[in-house]
Amino acid sequence: MKKLILIYFGIFSGNLLFSQVYLEFSPNADVSIGFHDGGTSADVNYGDASHLSAFSQPAVTVVGENAGWGFIQFDLTTIPVGSEIISAYLNLIAFGDDFSSFINSGHQGSNACWLSKILEPWEENTVTWNTKPAITDIGEIELPESVDPYQDYMVDVTTLIQDIADAPISNFGFALHLQNESPTQGLMFKSSDDPDEELWPVLTVTYSEPTEITTLIKNATNLKISPNPANDMVEISIQNIANYSYSIELFNALGELVTSFKSSALNPQISVKDLYPGIYNLKVRKMDEIFSNSTKLIIY
Repeated sequence: MKKLILIYFGIFSGNLLFSQVYLEFSPNADVSIGFHDGGTSADVNYGDASHLSAFSQPAVTVVGENAGWGFIQFDLTTIPVGSEIISAYLNLIAFGDDFSSFINSGHQGSNACWLSKILEPWEENTVTWNTKPAITDIGEIELPESVDPYQDYMVDVTTLIQDIADAPISNFGFALHLQNESPTQGLMFKSSDDPDEELWPVLTVTYSEPTEITTLIKNATNLKISPNPANDMVEISIQNIANYSYSIELFNALGELVTSFKSSALNPQISVKDLYPGIYNLKVRKMDEIFSNSTKLIIY
């Protein structure tokens, strides 16, 4: 079951007005998978387990290992493609000592973990250790070793969620797995199958919506000045802004506006021969809004 909370708010900073959205998600799928040497658990699905865990400990009945990973996924389709993720945090609640099984309860040992992107689809009620999807270590995020057996975690997953916002088709969730997969250590958290919904994992995301202006900002990253450095005339190349009127502003190192003009040309020119040598900040604006990322101009 997914829980979604939306809060819209506007922020005014300088000449830029933009809106941000705050969301809270509970998992649409989470599961623990594992194997037990001497047993058949590698082919068993544990989709209804009340824990989300990564662990490794000695097998009980034979010489070997009992180990597992945790998978978690959130439905993020409500976040518009191209949004800028301001922040994203995954909140995980420690399971504690009320677990009765072959798995020791609570956090234990040298239990630093990775949270890695999953590369393939999986189903909560069918995936097993032997059918687990592939993962990647690119962009993986570290969960540091616990300092308390009942420590809750708040994990900064901003970069992972930004990847998903940029390419939603890549959202297959995340895998929790130990950095040192040898007995005995583990992290154990509550899953969305715990009877108490308040203990479920929660993903909180704050993002800026892709308005016409922010979309143009992303598409007009090639704001170029040539020549640069310069001491006479410079040409400004601004892509993807045809049919828009805008102003060009040049600020000195003290933040003082030294020159500005309006234009609708794609490659306007500006004279800098009367300006003192130094590093200047050039901005392109549409009306009262920042139209494109600023860039540096060096005058000698």
